[in-house]
Amino acid sequence: MAQSLPSGVGWTALLVARARTNESRRADRLFEDPLAKAFVAAGGQALAEAGLPGGRQEEVNRWREDSVALRTRFLDGVVTSALMAGCRQVALVAAGLDTRAFRLDWPAGVRLFELDMADVFEFKERVLQEHDAEARCERHIVAADLRDAGWPDALRAAGFTPDQPAVWLVEGLLMYLAEEDRDGLMRKIAELAAPDSWLGLDHRPGFFAVPQLPGTSAGHLPPEKVDDPSLTNPAGWLAGHGWRAQVHQAAELFQAGNRPLPPSLQPAASGAPLSWLASAVRV
Repeated sequence: MAQSLPSGVGWTALLVARARTNESRRADRLFEDPLAKAFVAAGGQALAEAGLPGGRQEEVNRWREDSVALRTRFLDGVVTSALMAGCRQVALVAAGLDTRAFRLDWPAGVRLFELDMADVFEFKERVLQEHDAEARCERHIVAADLRDAGWPDALRAAGFTPDQPAVWLVEGLLMYLAEEDRDGLMRKIAELAAPDSWLGLDHRPGFFAVPQLPGTSAGHLPPEKVDDPSLTNPAGWLAGHGWRAQVHQAAELFQAGNRPLPPSLQPAASGAPLSWLASAVRV
C-alpha cells in the first residue's frame, strides 16, 4: 500500500529515488543504493504514473536518470574528499530521500545532519523504520523550511557546530530557487561554514522538464534567466560567497561516465542550458 506522499517540490525526491533505483540495477552502475527501491515501492502507483512514457519522453527520462546518477557519484566523491581532509560534520541541505548515511562507509566520529520539510521526513522515516534501516554514522534529522530565516538555529539546536569544518551538499535544489533566494541560502551557509569546510552542489535552469506526479504540484518555479551569475559565472558567484571552487560542466561528467550526451547538452545545440556541478573549499 502506498504511503502518504510528500507535497510540493518534496515529491521530486521520489523521482530521484526512482533514478537511483534504476541505476543500482545496471551492470555498469556508478553506485548502489539499496534503500532507494523501498521509497519507490512506497510511492506506489502515483510514482509509477509520473512522466509520459513513449516516444521521445523515454529518451528524456533516460537522460534525466543518467544526470541523477552522475550527480550522485560526483557528490559522493566530494564527501570522500572532505572526509579525507578532516571534516567530521556533514550537512545535507534539502536532503530529500538521500541515503548516504546508510550506504556510505563513514569514519568514526562523523555526525550527519539532514535538513528538509517535515512531510518529507514523515514519509522517509516511516519507510526507513519499516525496513529496519540502520545509519552507519551519527544521523540527525532537522525538519525546517529553508525559506524560513530560522533554519540555521534549528540546525545548531540539533548539534551542528559552526566552528568545526563540515561538508555541505546542496543537491538538486538551486534550480527551484530564484536568484535572490539562492544568494540568501548561500549567505546563511557561509555564516555556518568554518574555514576548510567543503561544499558540493549543482545547478541548471529547466534542464529536462520535470514530470508531474498525479495530484501534486511543484509550486511556482522561478523564471529562467540565462544572465543569472550563478549560471553564467559559477566560479565567480561561489567566490563571492567565500568559496574556492572547481566547476565542471554537466557535459564533462556525461562523457567521463560513458553515458550518452543528451542533445541539449551538446556544445552545438542552440540555446544549450548552462548546467554545472562544483566542489569548493571555504576560504
